[in-house]
Amino acid sequence: MVTVHVKANCYIFDRGYPSGTIIKYLDSNGFKYLIRMQKSFNTEIDNTDKNDFYITIQEVNVRVIKLTLKTGKTETLITNLGRKVFKTSEFKELYHLRWGIETKYNSIKNKLDIENFSGKTIITVLQDFYATLFLSNISASIKAEADEHVKAATAGKDLKYEYMVNENILIGKLKDKLIMILLNDNAEHCALLLDKLIMQVSRYRTAIEPGRQFVRPLTSHKRFCCKIKKAL
Repeated sequence: MVTVHVKANCYIFDRGYPSGTIIKYLDSNGFKYLIRMQKSFNTEIDNTDKNDFYITIQEVNVRVIKLTLKTGKTETLITNLGRKVFKTSEFKELYHLRWGIETKYNSIKNKLDIENFSGKTIITVLQDFYATLFLSNISASIKAEADEHVKAATAGKDLKYEYMVNENILIGKLKDKLIMILLNDNAEHCALLLDKLIMQVSRYRTAIEPGRQFVRPLTSHKRFCCKIKKAL
């Protein structure tokens, strides 16, 4: 779920969230929302060919938006944002605003292995959880600084894409060097080590490809299934 500012807060939900109870709760409390629907949630929605229409779900009047993706598939959204607020064509961009949050979840879950705890006690789980979030915040700060170096280094060049730092490599290098930086009592030396790390990771770049899509991987019986190359 993502929150964006649309005159008032608007809550954006991915598939799996929609239910009559949630819709009724959001509407009765005056919340603006945009929810992606999975198939078979509502037969009236599935059987309607219109791309922008209204139906009633649990006594709540909701707007249904159907968008055709580049793959040819139909993405169905429901909302209480009226036609005076958003046109049909604007919902693709609005729904895409959740993507920054989803990529952060991907980073924390798959690259930093937040679910892979080192023990079973409550204190161990909490310790690992907060340590991972701390590492996530540190890596995000370093990445922001390193991305500025990449931007400066590629400015004025005739490149097909913009570039950013490869987060996997950043996390892998940070794992080995963060402790040395944090344990250093000399603030000046600590800053030099940090600058050296930023300059080092800024050499490892990956292209930012607009509209890039991947086939969703099949599920696996492995507890920690991940198709992404491990950073740690």
